[in-house]
Amino acid sequence: MILNNKLKRCLTISAMLFSLTAVQGCSNSGGFSQLIDDETITLDITAGLNESDKQLLLNNNLHILTNSSKVLLSGQVRTAEQRTAIVEIAAKTASVEQVYNQIRLGPPISFERASKDSWLTTKVKTSIINLKDIEPLRVKVITENAEVFLIGQVTQDEGDRLAEAARYVVGVDKVIKVFEYR
Repeated sequence: MILNNKLKRCLTISAMLFSLTAVQGCSNSGGFSQLIDDETITLDITAGLNESDKQLLLNNNLHILTNSSKVLLSGQVRTAEQRTAIVEIAAKTASVEQVYNQIRLGPPISFERASKDSWLTTKVKTSIINLKDIEPLRVKVITENAEVFLIGQVTQDEGDRLAEAARYVVGVDKVIKVFEYR
């Protein structure tokens, strides 16, 4: 059976809603509705890229991370034109307040590097969980080519502590803060 795009999107959001019901502590991170809004933004950007030019997704390594309607784009693309097109599509997507472009020019990273990055993300998240007086659900982490990106709503002090915790994880080359300070 072939599903049209709207039905696929409804099923995806339904599955997401079901899986997110287990999330604890959402009230401190902007609420359950904000989590749904962020996931919807990510899906809408992906759909927009797919509709514009499937090669933007197929031939590149692109990650879209949304937190409180702010979008972090990371990964690698082959041309500056592709990078510009991706940023423009993300910026024009409904409900997007700001786009942080951290897309690098170059070939996609290797599977081995991506695996190491996943492990680094896990280690950074563990390091963040161990920080006192910081709600870890307010911060999202992604690692790309040994660069750790931190996005979320924090105080200046919390942001500094989070970045320090990430910097001391073995294997991290650089920490990029994409915080909204409260």
